[in-house]
Amino acid sequence: MSKKYIIFGIIVLLLIIFCMVIHNINSKKRTYAKIEYEISYQSDSLFNINQLDSFINVKGIKVIGKASDSINRMQIEKIVEQFPYLYNVDVINRRGILVIQALQEKAIVKIYNSENEVYYISERGKLLPESKQFKTRVPIANGKIDNKYESDLYVCLDSLFISEKKEIKSRFQTLCRIWKLADFIEHHEFWKAQISQIYITENNEIELAPTLGKHVIRFGTFSLNSQTDKVIERRFDNLESLYINGFKITGWDRYKTINLKYDKEIPCQKR
Repeated sequence: MSKKYIIFGIIVLLLIIFCMVIHNINSKKRTYAKIEYEISYQSDSLFNINQLDSFINVKGIKVIGKASDSINRMQIEKIVEQFPYLYNVDVINRRGILVIQALQEKAIVKIYNSENEVYYISERGKLLPESKQFKTRVPIANGKIDNKYESDLYVCLDSLFISEKKEIKSRFQTLCRIWKLADFIEHHEFWKAQISQIYITENNEIELAPTLGKHVIRFGTFSLNSQTDKVIERRFDNLESLYINGFKITGWDRYKTINLKYDKEIPCQKR
């Protein structure tokens, strides 16, 4: 390699270093002009941006006019994650704009507890506060549900639920069963259209109300363990078989109740 090319290479390298230094200096001097939100919605919106703005202001996040290197973005991420409808929050600096990226929780069942308090359970099992603007159709769950809304609670995945303390386990069993059912329904196209209500009876059994037909589906109850998902799937498979092979002949309204509590037979009460 000739001396000329070596000198040229050194000059190019120095120019690159110089540009990087200048860029770094300018970046430190740059101040934030505004905040932008990039929210990924998995369903209808549970909130509006004004609510998120208000939440951020209440939490004391002040970035407009401040130097970018003076803002702790990781701290802002932790604060925004406290907003009940968002998760997987990422805060980035985009040339003088603070960009907040996040996923919105997906509500899959609407709870009306015994005191008529309203909240949701998300696809991830998290409790979400009531939203006046949420329009997506999801099953409602009501009846003997004593649990009140609690922020940052995951009804089946929370460490409280897997505690060895029986009183803590039993506290969330009803919500966990509802979530397990709602999650199965959410991921099954036919049942998502067909099941409109999950009702908890006084003896903690589960009844389902269909969208089509006037019968009541007595789902019973089930243990919360490694076999839970299989039990739910088997009972719905039995119900689907009855719908296809039985109701196709007799019609939807011949029976008053359908009992799924038994694995090998499906007792039906006629009208």
